[in-house]
Amino acid sequence: MSIIDIWKRRVTEHQKKMMKYLKYVLNDHFVIVCLFLLGALGYAYSEILKTVSTDFAYGKVLAWIVFSSLIFIGNLATLIQPADSVFLLQKEAEMEGYFKKAKSYSLILPLIVIGFISAAVMPLLVATSSFAFSDWIVFFASMVLIKEVELDAQIVKIKQVEKKERNLTTWIVGILSIVSSFLGLYVHPFVGLAGALMSSVLWHARINRWLRVSRYQWEFLVQKESTRLKNIYQFINLFTDIPALKGTVKRRAYLDNIIGRMNLKQDNTYLYLFSKALLRGTEYSGLVIRLSLIGLGVVALVTYPILVIVMSLLFLYLTGFQLIPLYYHYDDHLLSVLYPVEKKQKLKAMQKILFTLLVAQSGLFFIATSLTMPFLTSLSVFGLNSLFSILFSQVYFPARIKKLSNNERNLV
Repeated sequence: MSIIDIWKRRVTEHQKKMMKYLKYVLNDHFVIVCLFLLGALGYAYSEILKTVSTDFAYGKVLAWIVFSSLIFIGNLATLIQPADSVFLLQKEAEMEGYFKKAKSYSLILPLIVIGFISAAVMPLLVATSSFAFSDWIVFFASMVLIKEVELDAQIVKIKQVEKKERNLTTWIVGILSIVSSFLGLYVHPFVGLAGALMSSVLWHARINRWLRVSRYQWEFLVQKESTRLKNIYQFINLFTDIPALKGTVKRRAYLDNIIGRMNLKQDNTYLYLFSKALLRGTEYSGLVIRLSLIGLGVVALVTYPILVIVMSLLFLYLTGFQLIPLYYHYDDHLLSVLYPVEKKQKLKAMQKILFTLLVAQSGLFFIATSLTMPFLTSLSVFGLNSLFSILFSQVYFPARIKKLSNNERNLV
């Protein structure tokens, strides 16, 4: 089997695996949240654009920062496996063709993201300067050229031994991006495109050869690909369990006071267990923290009461819905079957956990909204969020558990 055949087989297997998980990611709840989020951000963005004029000098500066940074979106997908450092070592001379295929494959998704974000920046440029919407094509073409250089630089870095050499490579690509973006925004878009083209030619003709060394650093290569896949699995793990990714448990002694204040009686058995899993398990605590931070950012940026209510309720729902698997966390544990505890206590414990977390998140949203909105308006939002927390934990959650239990019985 040739090295190209190995790449084709791995890409096929990887795509099948990602498509299997994608149906869990793109569920109805996530799609609805994304649509509302994009709609709210788009509306807020359009309202902000109405207040800016050509006197707003920071429009080009913001675009310069965004355009220069976009090329670092997306890593090289090598699909290298740990055993390759042994079994593909004798084929190292043929690996250049393998990484060319990897570079072409890795270019697709970043270009979609770069195109979307750069297109979103264009209304700001049009409103604050003399650019036209048609100039986006030239800007995008410039970023495509630089992004191709950046992916090629990632291939160079996996052949460099010292970390300082890799940092130097990153800095060179960053400077090329900054210069081409500056020329496009402050001189002329076509001048920026010419600069990007010249940078690409210079890279492949001179700089690439100067930085390239003879052998691949397999240990670094395996570690880099493992980190890339772990980041993908961590995102997917928000929606479904990933066999390849297991959450870790951390001691977190600074949270002992929360557990210590709990009344350790038989009725609180599951409350104690769920609290431990939530506070010490990274899969649950990380989920709550991430959604809370994103929600805080959104509600702080949106200044329209209706949109704030909609977005805060959506993030509360998403947080509560993603925590439902915590209810089944101990089902595979043998001792949980032997506990002399009634099942209704398990449900009540989870309801209390959900209510406490959602109200706490509502409080954070109240603090964020009180900074940008009148106090009474923020208080009204907090009241609606608290009411939603009650309805979700006391009405929706038991109904959801009952429905899932009925589905399991039907399958049996």
